[in-house]
Amino acid sequence: MTQRSIEYAKEIGEWTKDEDMSQFNEDWQGGWIQKARKEPKGVVLIIAYALLLPITDFLLTSTIHLRPWNFPLVLSLQPLYGAIAAGCCAVVKTSEIVPSFSRVFAELLPKYLDNDAFKVIQGSVPEITRLLELQCAS
Repeated sequence: MTQRSIEYAKEIGEWTKDEDMSQFNEDWQGGWIQKARKEPKGVVLIIAYALLLPITDFLLTSTIHLRPWNFPLVLSLQPLYGAIAAGCCAVVKTSEIVPSFSRVFAELLPKYLDNDAFKVIQGSVPEITRLLELQCAS
């Protein structure tokens, strides 16, 4: 996480507070108090996909694959704290390209978050396909 994204996330109280909608009252609605309340809409599916970046050096005879260490973490956690801020449950599908991270993330997340509200799914194309086939009851 960057310092900037952490600072932005501190605005959760501002994002979630009720909004006064009284300015939209008709004259006959006089002293009515109208508020818009922000409520969660459902389950968020987060598909964190890490890329391998091939770099070819013409002086070398091989291609080097870079795996940025923080991409899987950022791609998994940034949308997750947004879902949490919105009050939604979430399913995080970690990248199969970084199996070590996926395994550790799936092991640690249930220790810190409610297991009924947040799940980690590991796997590749069949798991993503199945997740996309599921429909949430609204």
